[in-house]
Amino acid sequence: MGTSKLPILIVGGNPRNLELLAQFLKKEGYESVPASKLEQFRQFLASGDRYGLALVDIGGFDRSIWEYCEQCSNQGIPLLIISPQQHLSSVRVESMSHGRMVSYLNPWW
Repeated sequence: MGTSKLPILIVGGNPRNLELLAQFLKKEGYESVPASKLEQFRQFLASGDRYGLALVDIGGFDRSIWEYCEQCSNQGIPLLIISPQQHLSSVRVESMSHGRMVSYLNPWW
């Protein structure tokens, strides 16, 4: 990891997907910090550590995930939300209500 690159916080309910994403990011020169549970996500946000990006796959989490996404925004952490296709329209509405305009469709759902 270069000194100017902050770690990427990756959040998702599927530990295997997080592992694969972490491996990919490492190959590209990025450090990542995985969280597969909301409590881990909360702890990372409360730690005071800085992150260059939060990459959040909302599939498998309840609506409280949005509270943590909003905390990312409040802390100035750029946020990329990944969503299952069947939830895309509701995700766009939620994303916009939390200050986010774009979401990425998870092609594996």
